[in-house]
Order: sequence, then C-alpha cells, then structure tokens
Amino acid sequence: MKTLKYLIFFIFVLLFAYDAYSQNVITKPTPDKKTTPNTQTSPANKFTLKICPNLKCRLKIDGIDNGIVETDGVKKVYLNKGTFLITAISTENPLDKISEEYNVSEVNVQKLYKIDLLSERNKRIAQEQAAKQTAKADSIAKVEAQQVLIRKAKADSIAKEEFIALLNKIGTNMIFVQGGTFTMGCTDEQGSDCPVYEKPSHSVTLNNFYISKYEVTQKQWKAIMGINPSSFTGCDDCPVESVSWDDVQEFITKLNKLTGKVYRLPTEAE
Repeated sequence: MKTLKYLIFFIFVLLFAYDAYSQNVITKPTPDKKTTPNTQTSPANKFTLKICPNLKCRLKIDGIDNGIVETDGVKKVYLNKGTFLITAISTENPLDKISEEYNVSEVNVQKLYKIDLLSERNKRIAQEQAAKQTAKADSIAKVEAQQVLIRKAKADSIAKEEFIALLNKIGTNMIFVQGGTFTMGCTDEQGSDCPVYEKPSHSVTLNNFYISKYEVTQKQWKAIMGINPSSFTGCDDCPVESVSWDDVQEFITKLNKLTGKVYRLPTEAE
C-alpha cells in the first residue's frame, strides 16, 4: 500500500514536470524579422516631408524654428494632416524669403518639397539693379531738363548767373504773412457794393504762409518757359499776362523742379 502511494506521487511529479516543460517551450518567443524596428521609415501615422532648398536657409514651420538647412541639403519633418505655413529665410540675406502653405492630406508617405530661394535672390538683385538704373535715369533726366532750360535762357541772351539770380529773386521776394481769422464776404449793409456771390459773410481762419510781393514778371516767365505770351511786351519787369490756369501750373511745376521748393498759387482767402 505504501509502495503504491509512492508510485502515484512519482507519476504526479513527472506529469507536473512535463507540463511545465511543455509550457516553457510553447511560450518561448520565436524571432520575427517583421517586428524589428525600421529606423528608415516615417513614424506611424505621420507624413514625411523632405525639404530641399537651393540656398542655405533657416527653416520655420508655422513660425516654429526648425534650424538651418544647407544648400541642396534635405531636412525631414514629420507632420500630421492639415495645412502648414513653411517659411525659408536665406542666411545670406533675410530679404530672400519664401512663405508658402503646404497641405497634408495623407500619412505614412514621403514627398520631396523643393524651395527655390535662388530665384528669389536673383529677382531681388534684378529689382535692386532696376531701381538703381531708374534713379540714375531720373537724375540724368533732371540734369538734362535743367540744361535745356539753361540753353533756352542763353539763347535769349540771358547769362547763366542771371538765370539763377532770377530764380533766387522769386524766393527773396516772398514775405511772411501771419495767420489769423477774418470775416470774408460782405453784408447787406454794404448795399449795392455787396454782390450776391460775396454773400453770406463767413469767418475764415488761415495758417501762416508766404506770398510774393510782386507778380511773376515777363522776364522770369520767359526764362523758365522759353516764351513770353504777354500782349504788352517790351517791359521785362512788367507782370506776365495772357496766360491760362494750365499755363501757370506748368510754370510752377518747372519752377519747383529747378529750385527744389514748393511754390503754388495763393488761395482766394490768402
């Protein structure tokens, strides 16, 4: 009886040992190449954008600095779905800059995004050169305009010094007028001396201003315009007449270009 008990116990121990061994064999993991991490692929559920600029630049995405990217280098950024503002700023000149929106509609893919900063730089250089050429042309045109006027003045037997003196005299003839308030127009008390177009009288306030003591002379007009349109000629210091409002505006435009000042006609109140 005792021997039978030992035999049963021994069999039970064997069964337990075999069960434990078989479980250990079944649960032992087998190597699987598919579970090995692949560092060459994008993170799961991300879009990989490979940004490649043709000039060294600082890269920003939605205003967040993503560092420096070398010329023709590639910067990988991982994005979710959505729209992103990609900005590339040249490290050579911050004026060379591109900002574009990029829309991501799928994930788990890669795409190359080229940024053409070189064209922006060339465009800026071309614009700067064009601006310099325009400024130079304007300067030459101004000098030529002055020379034409001087030649016209000389052709009319007016020396260059006299021509400049004529221009300066216009400025020296200006007198200062203190601004203030006055009543403009007329009232019924003036009777027949008060025409309808002068009514009603009203208060007018003027700022300080300058006005010439004398009218523009025929000599000054001819020096600048090249002709004397006056009906009563033979008097260089007499006021110029027989000119239209448009003629006067042309005269003032030329006068301002020659002197660098801002002359104009006085207002009715002035």
